[in-house]
Amino acid sequence: LTNVDACPSGSCVELTVSVSPETAKDFTVPGQYVQVRPAGDDDAKPIFLAIASPPTGTKEGEEADAAAGGAQPTFEFLIKKTDNNDWVTAGTPQIEISQVLGGGFPISDNLDGFKYDFPTQNVLLFATGSGIAP
Repeated sequence: LTNVDACPSGSCVELTVSVSPETAKDFTVPGQYVQVRPAGDDDAKPIFLAIASPPTGTKEGEEADAAAGGAQPTFEFLIKKTDNNDWVTAGTPQIEISQVLGGGFPISDNLDGFKYDFPTQNVLLFATGSGIAP
């Protein structure tokens, strides 16, 4: 688990969490998320975090490395600091992470083939806030 500043202003952190290979395999499409809460605090309200990047250690060669005792797969999260999440953005917290949740956004369905009677040639992304949605 690492927790480092992700922007010059210090208002965001990048949280990198090691997960089991089984949990990493559950990530299949962009837009999926997990629930995170402080370790050992069953009464704590979890926060929902979108997985920022495809997990490491999920390709064939990387899976073999992890199985042989190599690097564990990791999830990365970009988190904006607020009063409600200082337990996860300050220092290096001990956390519990749920299984991968949500159907995500299967964008390959829209990009591959001829869904709209012609192939996709250009994609424009617009985002605001702490996440991006289609």
